[in-house]
Amino acid sequence: MSIAAAWFADRSRVVWKNGHNTRLGRSPRPGDLVGYQNKSGRIYHVGIVVEWHNDYFISIEGNTSWKQAIERDSSKNDGVRKKRRRTSQAYIVCDLISEP
Repeated sequence: MSIAAAWFADRSRVVWKNGHNTRLGRSPRPGDLVGYQNKSGRIYHVGIVVEWHNDYFISIEGNTSWKQAIERDSSKNDGVRKKRRRTSQAYIVCDLISEP
């Protein structure tokens, strides 16, 4: 298991998973880390939550294409950008700041 996967597996940090709030008793909030899962079950991409709503959220992510960004800049290369995604696209959200 990679260090990142082990970090996400630490259940004491999990705020939201698969569409449900967890035992931490709060919704995702700015500064939380969101993980995206691929078909094989691995977390393949992460972002930092900026806003969280019932059916969508906004995050800051690296390796993001220009076409998918909310705010487009003059560089059409992959970069760090703000994205809007459906909450159904997120697999897990963890508290990045608090100690477990």
